Amino acid sequence: SSLVKKSIKGKANANVKLKGLFGETNSILGKAYLEIKDADVWESSIFKGVADTLVIPALKTVTFTSAYGQFEFKNSRLYAENFKLVSDKLELLVKGSLGLDDSLDANVRIKLKNALIDSSPGLTKISTMLLESAGQLFGHIKITGTLKEPAFTVIPVGLENVFEKVKKVIDTVIDIVK
Repeated sequence: SSLVKKSIKGKANANVKLKGLFGETNSILGKAYLEIKDADVWESSIFKGVADTLVIPALKTVTFTSAYGQFEFKNSRLYAENFKLVSDKLELLVKGSLGLDDSLDANVRIKLKNALIDSSPGLTKISTMLLESAGQLFGHIKITGTLKEPAFTVIPVGLENVFEKVKKVIDTVIDIVK
């Protein structure tokens, strides 16, 4: 797959159980747990698309240093319920699937870290607070298409939640300004 780098160094822990017929990928069923630490795990154009969607250029150069989660394999697809990718700038929580044909169907929630905010020139405390809460206000990003041609869509949270979250952000900003 074009998602994984050619050379990965780090610590890995995996537990994989698969069954099925060789040569018939649709017959393969299984479950797996994967954990990678202290590594240079993924650098992918998928995450550059997320950066463009959120209009945060610093995300284009993110390298994930650890990843972990549980997977299920069925119908020639790898499914993840809560796969987490961690870098010094952000964390991604991925729920979705990747087909053996490189097709994508995933939802990504984003948690920005202070390292990203601190490395973004010109951010004030107020814009920092808004930026930190942006992932929650956006809801999540839906990724479809293929690894070569992914499509990104921001899916906002429901309006009832937005007003509550905006109020919390404004209250926090007011406390900072005081």
